[in-house]
Amino acid sequence: MSRRAEILAMLTAAVTITLPVSPARAADTQIVGVGTQFLPQVAVVPSGSGVVWSNQEVYRYPVILGYHNIVGDPTVGNLPGNRPFPVVSPMMVPGKGWACPATPEGPKCTGLDGPTVVLKPGRYAYMCGVHQNHMHGILIVN
Repeated sequence: MSRRAEILAMLTAAVTITLPVSPARAADTQIVGVGTQFLPQVAVVPSGSGVVWSNQEVYRYPVILGYHNIVGDPTVGNLPGNRPFPVVSPMMVPGKGWACPATPEGPKCTGLDGPTVVLKPGRYAYMCGVHQNHMHGILIVN
């Protein structure tokens, strides 16, 4: 075995040994804000999962055009079977995001407006507070 291979084997063993072991759970649902839209527009959060929004706009546009946040959509949220998303997220600059981590009861969202809300099963309508005319989504929590 070459010296390079020995060093690589030792580093791999060291990294493998020091990695923490976490309990298995469903992967977090990922929602991306890009091109002034949320993708996917309808996202499903399986039981035991959280949800993560990320702003993947490529450029920092003038002022706040490339910035996004999550607010409840009062129009779609009041349609039968839906409800407005219950909290307001912080502003997400390009390359940053916001998460509602998983809890046994559902994703736990802490908003700018103070409350921490656990999302119970249901359909939540949200939109970008900056781009209210064209950035909308539905979050289905199972």
